[in-house]
Amino acid sequence: MPRFPGMSSAPPNADLAAREAAGPDVTHPPEMTIAEAWTAILDPSEPFDRAWATAQHRLIGCPLADRRAVDRLAHLIGSSPNPEHRAALAYLAQQLSIAAKRRAVIRRSLLARVFDLGEDERVRAQALESVAWLCESASRGVGEQFIPLLDDPSPLVRFWTCYALMILQCRQAIPALRRIAESDMGTVPGWWPVAAEASDAIDALEGRDVADRCPGWPNDGLGDPDRITTSEARHIGDAVYVVRSHDIPSTE
Repeated sequence: MPRFPGMSSAPPNADLAAREAAGPDVTHPPEMTIAEAWTAILDPSEPFDRAWATAQHRLIGCPLADRRAVDRLAHLIGSSPNPEHRAALAYLAQQLSIAAKRRAVIRRSLLARVFDLGEDERVRAQALESVAWLCESASRGVGEQFIPLLDDPSPLVRFWTCYALMILQCRQAIPALRRIAESDMGTVPGWWPVAAEASDAIDALEGRDVADRCPGWPNDGLGDPDRITTSEARHIGDAVYVVRSHDIPSTE
């Protein structure tokens, strides 16, 4: 795999030098209830501040089965006025433990972002990653709908399309991926060329090992280190809570 499952589409090397210079962050985040975490998550003003990062990790693995709660999250993925917030919520969708019978609602919301050509490319890219993981166990052939996105004008979208096709084990995409690997000159800041990602996808689909292209990435399942430090995440704890609709504040 070229990166660890479920990690954000934010570049792995973003602000790396600054974090190394600052040294380890040993601060402990404040205790946060599920309701407080959702309040922070649903605030579109500053989705990547420290409170948002703490809230996100508070909710990782959290079962989400309530219909109204799922519907509200799906709605906000498409309606939040801040594109960074829409992308952040799309990322969170793959981190929650969403009940199988409710995943279709989230998948539809993510797919709408993916295929909306007027949507911010960052939102589309994150939706691609997340929907690939949420569709992983869905009906066979689901990946074929993404093959045309290999010709999208955005290098970022093409890059994450290659990744999604690999995760979905879409062997039908190999000829198109081979074309991208041989001719795509696109680059994605902080990652690697689109052509390299296409090559990785081909290797994976044909059963070959794929080299890890993220040296130094924390292989501890905690996700994007730019969102929260490892020391902070470990102090948040591993408790799992059932989310009910009343835990998620109304946005109306």
